[in-house]
Amino acid sequence: NRFKISKFINSSDFSTENIWVSKTHIYQPNIMLDIIKYQENVKVINIERDIKDVIVSHFYHLKNSKKINLNFEDYFELWGKYKAIQYLKYSRSWKEVDFCLKIKYEDLIASTPETIKKIADYLGVKNVDILKVQEETEIKKLRGSSAQKGLNEDKWFYRKGVVGDWENYFDEKMIKKVSLIKQNKISFKEKVIYVIKFKFRLWIKYFLYRYFPLGYRIFDKRF
Repeated sequence: NRFKISKFINSSDFSTENIWVSKTHIYQPNIMLDIIKYQENVKVINIERDIKDVIVSHFYHLKNSKKINLNFEDYFELWGKYKAIQYLKYSRSWKEVDFCLKIKYEDLIASTPETIKKIADYLGVKNVDILKVQEETEIKKLRGSSAQKGLNEDKWFYRKGVVGDWENYFDEKMIKKVSLIKQNKISFKEKVIYVIKFKFRLWIKYFLYRYFPLGYRIFDKRF
């Protein structure tokens, strides 16, 4: 839960281990400011990815988790273009931040050894076995070892991991729409729907998560 990061760092649980690893999507400025407070204890790696590949990934995430039963065209109209707005907010939030390591997803694929070395250097890990890291993080290996490693993800979570898969899904109309969103050309109606789908919906989820765990599990399966 991204909203509990600072609370966790200040808790007694934090001191029970030397190293904690968390994967999360943070674009709220107040949480980013909380992280800055603990820079002696916290390192952040921010990974950027082509927005269109992000949308395709989100489509399959919703589809495989059985939250939608739509083709890509319908998904894009109902969810995809709003996911684009959210991702651009995320990207812009981290653009000016200088306290983290910034890498591109595409570099993880095209220049894997060099990117692994860059991450290791940032984390202060010496004599990293790059080939071993590559082997352990290969998509097929992750599908088979996720449960064993306690990664808490189903096999379907590890889908393709390729660059440029969006070309198999996007038409010219979708490409143009993403381009307009990048230019912040968003209608009032789209702004309202975005707030409902990607702000109000998440607020409900975190409220249920905190006070009504059973309600959260039911809500999360559908929304």
